[in-house]
Amino acid sequence: FFAHASLATTDTAAVASSLLVLVVLERTLDRPSRRRLAWLTLSLGVAFAAKYSAIALTPVIAAALVLATPRRTTTWSAHLVAVAQAGTLTAAIVSGALVVAWALHGFTIATLDARHLGVAVPMPAPVYGVLYQMRHASLGHPGFLLGEQRHTGWWYYTPVALWLKTTPAEWMLCAG
Repeated sequence: FFAHASLATTDTAAVASSLLVLVVLERTLDRPSRRRLAWLTLSLGVAFAAKYSAIALTPVIAAALVLATPRRTTTWSAHLVAVAQAGTLTAAIVSGALVVAWALHGFTIATLDARHLGVAVPMPAPVYGVLYQMRHASLGHPGFLLGEQRHTGWWYYTPVALWLKTTPAEWMLCAG
């Protein structure tokens, strides 16, 4: 969290807002109410607006809602009902959060250029941003490691980066 605080990146806001979502989720599960669900929706919307990767909180919320359902029976149908209810509630929370994120983007409309389809599709900026990031992730981008540049990456990138970027004090702490 503090490592990026002095930099102009979205990581600090993303971590802070994601932690807020988890705190609000815990309180919502502890004492469910419409007000707390509204706070959960609002905090998730802020997290979405801070960084699109906060979409990863969606399955966390869904799983937490399923696991928080009281188990009165062990029948499959009761479990399926609990999963369906948690899914419906999660969908409502995420839908509201997307509206909050869109509001924080100033209700901007972006146009997805689908030339291969011969169409330009207008959509809310956060939806466009998520689709753009998904496309970018599938296409990739050039990377640099130990004097070499590749478009496909290296299987050993993370171990090498960890080895090179970890300070001697951190290594001593790990060894201890």
